[in-house]
Amino acid sequence: MNLISQIIWILFGASIDLALGDDILRRNKTRNVEEESQLIFSHVIVRHGDRNIWSGCPNDPFGDESYWIGGFGALSNFGKRDLFDLGQYMRTRYQHLVGTSYSPKTVYIRSTDEDRNLMSSQCLAAGLYPPSEDEIWHNDLNWQPVPVHTVPSTTDYFLHSFVPCSLADKLFKELMSSEFVKSLLEKHRTLISFMENSCGKPIKTLSDVYKTYNTLTIEEQRGFDIPDWAKEILKSNVTLEYLSAVSYQIATYLPEMKKIRAGFLIKEMLDRFKNKTLSNLQPDRSLWIYAVHSTGIVNILNSLDVFEMMIPPCGASLHFELFQQGKEYYVQLLYKTPFTKNAIPLKIKSCGFICSLDEIYEIYNDILPKEDEDFESLCRLKV
Repeated sequence: MNLISQIIWILFGASIDLALGDDILRRNKTRNVEEESQLIFSHVIVRHGDRNIWSGCPNDPFGDESYWIGGFGALSNFGKRDLFDLGQYMRTRYQHLVGTSYSPKTVYIRSTDEDRNLMSSQCLAAGLYPPSEDEIWHNDLNWQPVPVHTVPSTTDYFLHSFVPCSLADKLFKELMSSEFVKSLLEKHRTLISFMENSCGKPIKTLSDVYKTYNTLTIEEQRGFDIPDWAKEILKSNVTLEYLSAVSYQIATYLPEMKKIRAGFLIKEMLDRFKNKTLSNLQPDRSLWIYAVHSTGIVNILNSLDVFEMMIPPCGASLHFELFQQGKEYYVQLLYKTPFTKNAIPLKIKSCGFICSLDEIYEIYNDILPKEDEDFESLCRLKV
């Protein structure tokens, strides 16, 4: 993310705080949620920390893997620190949930089976759970191991956005070749042609636009002396951010795509909330963390109709929080990036900033898989 994009995120967070502050206070005062409720459970979906580029283009002077410590796609030291800081933030926010010592009966961490995500999870855990006095096992190391769970990427349809699915893949391909996408590419043909000629490779799809833009952004952010043509491309960052966001949004553009690519995870979280309210959660945990990719967070945001057409930066997090007020239970959705001090409340459609658990089920009923629907059955093409 280049400097201008970082500024946009900072201003976005500040504007949300100012514009929505009165509304949040009014709603909270109406329901007395802040004063009389208790936060009893939280799910946190985290994007991995800052990473290296995936690959360079032929004319990219920094496209060789030797320039990137750990190799293409690896978690950077900046990313390690951002996730550690997020862990410390979560320790402050959820202190009454996580306790002073680690327990598998309190917290569970699940990650996609990618090195940068597994490492990001470990960095977050290090910030969340520094060893208490009884947990110190090495005088020179203020760290303790915390388990991170995963499953193979080829079957992880809960967290991984590219598990093969005949129906979702078919719809995605059709949308990517739709007149709307074609018109977008044609509208910005001059910019895309300049990118092609400068980089020395074809750029035919919105995904190609994003990958090239993302590579140049990371190189600039790392302080490389990028060529003039790269600087010229990055001047169009607002346009490129939008085109990139569209390429992400298409994966969950239709209700059936939302159900397949995000519905299983959303339903799992809501059902865990429900079991918490019924005292049926075993073990009775209070914090569940998922380490995903940018596509995973966008799929959730777009499926919940709260996507702001900006790809979440590395280290961003989405917080689903469950509050109890007497016999009533409410859900709050918040969003945080490394560029915002605190998590920002998001407004849920047809409801507001704090909604009852029953309302959430009702609002998103059409994208939640039913009891007789599994991934395989939903992905099956209709004959």
